[in-house]
Amino acid sequence: MTIRKLEPTDDREAFFSGSEELDEFLKTRALAHQRSGSSVTYIVAEGTQILGYATISTTTLSRDLLARREQRNRPADVPALLLGRLASSMSHQGIGVASRLLRFAMELTLDQEDRVGCVGLVVDAKDDVTDFYKKFGFTPFPTGTLNQKMLLPCSTIRSAL
Repeated sequence: MTIRKLEPTDDREAFFSGSEELDEFLKTRALAHQRSGSSVTYIVAEGTQILGYATISTTTLSRDLLARREQRNRPADVPALLLGRLASSMSHQGIGVASRLLRFAMELTLDQEDRVGCVGLVVDAKDDVTDFYKKFGFTPFPTGTLNQKMLLPCSTIRSAL
């Protein structure tokens, strides 16, 4: 599976994940966000056909949201990567596309930790997919919001990869 940055020539219109919100983002906003520097969308592709995508940006977290052992010697706000969206096409679900994209995001997180500083990978998971992220070691923030903010610390990523 090839993972690369979304390009204007990629066939975004043919992508169908089963989630109108995720499909609409890819079709109408992903490239604009990429051009503006707000986020980068990475795709799993076969030619120009998109099998899945992940949108990555930066964020900051309050140090208090980290596990106590991770808080020491950290500023009040710490940098992290944000996995804003993750989707695979209906025709390619269940074959590891989303898992491969998540692993790519994890590798990118460790790269950023080394290059500029980063405490981990954050996701704002819808309730119906929190179990998917928990399988990879994400833990929920103690916020109790409708969507579940979750963190995968760099220490956990290093152990997993």
